[in-house]
Amino acid sequence: MTNENPKRTRTRRLTMDDIAAAAGVSNATVSRALNGLPNVTPATRDRVIAVARDLGYRPDHKASRLAATRRRREGTVGVVVPVLDQWFYGKIAAAIEETLAGVGYEVIRYTLASLPTAREQLFEGVLAIDSIDGLIAVSFPLLGDDEAYARRSGLPVVTVNSPESTLPSVRIDDRAASTMAVQHLINMGHQRIGLITSLLDDPMEFGQTVVRTEAFGATLKASGLDVDECLILPGNQTAAGGADAMAMMLATTNPPTAVFAISDEMAIGAVHTARAAGLVVPDDISVVGFDDHDLAPYLDLTTVRQDVTGLGIEAATKLAHIIRNEPIEACTILPTQLVLRGTTAKAPASRIATAV
Repeated sequence: MTNENPKRTRTRRLTMDDIAAAAGVSNATVSRALNGLPNVTPATRDRVIAVARDLGYRPDHKASRLAATRRRREGTVGVVVPVLDQWFYGKIAAAIEETLAGVGYEVIRYTLASLPTAREQLFEGVLAIDSIDGLIAVSFPLLGDDEAYARRSGLPVVTVNSPESTLPSVRIDDRAASTMAVQHLINMGHQRIGLITSLLDDPMEFGQTVVRTEAFGATLKASGLDVDECLILPGNQTAAGGADAMAMMLATTNPPTAVFAISDEMAIGAVHTARAAGLVVPDDISVVGFDDHDLAPYLDLTTVRQDVTGLGIEAATKLAHIIRNEPIEACTILPTQLVLRGTTAKAPASRIATAV
């Protein structure tokens, strides 16, 4: 028996049997792990993927496609969203599905929990097995290797809200939109402004989170204001996270007079916490959100409006044109608007003098 590295000595193509033997699991478990199927624990999935990577395994895409054609439904498109239980992703996915259904395509949704594992599952497993006609990636940061894979495979891909993408895309100008929101607070006399962002160390590396956070700091500095790192807190894109972030800001020795939250759900939680603490919004503290959530008008929330449904419609339409070899505009940027409602007002006079 030899101990030589099988990656160097094998003359035949590595198979799932080889991975199963090295990982100490069954062939069926390897198949489920590499193809992103259920009934595999995260630890086992990660171990199988690590072993496959170490052995230099690459799936036989030709065989996968042949197998997939037996169960493939013509006219199928994949849509990648990070999660399904948040308003933005649910709304945009619904718009994509409705638009594509109108032109004869069925949609398969993919959700992603962690970036490295998700990338393996998406580009090395699921897409090959499902043999889809095209892909829309929503807020999923496609790296250089991913874009190269898409081009090599000939798979039509459209990205949504991925600022760095060189593939066909639909997005908003996140930097300009965030600058507009923060500048509004500065114009109202606020000098101590907090930010509720997504995650400080975001494993998904969402491009829009980075851009909105950078724009916040740059706008403050351009007006000669300090950026207090104690007032930049994660809200995890949820109302509960926004509520917790606001509670932490209010507990500081010099709390903010205004807060910018990069999503309306977090802004809604922030407003709730401020009011529960006995503060009057906006007399004591102002809050600006981002998205123009369906509930924003009823909660009188000042926010940056983006056309979420329009993003989905535009992305779906663009992908359908690409699949049909019809001309498209490579990058479409939809407009945003600051919607002034009842959660922002001039900075309290008693706080302006002590804000800096």
